[in-house]
Amino acid sequence: MYARAAMSLSLVVFGYGDVDRRDMDLVLDRMSASAMENDSADVDRDGDISVLDARLVFLNGTRPGCAHD
Repeated sequence: MYARAAMSLSLVVFGYGDVDRRDMDLVLDRMSASAMENDSADVDRDGDISVLDARLVFLNGTRPGCAHD
């Protein structure tokens, strides 16, 4: 599961190379939604966008605290 999550994080969510607060906000805005096929907000690829996806984004942020710029 985590290997796929890491692969997805390379694309998350805006696709510009950094994993930061903007990515976290996008996941949080879509929380509790069912994921579409290849949905980048569904980081763990379990079919749901949840707090677990947001946690994976936070833990793998490019900068401390998932800060941006």
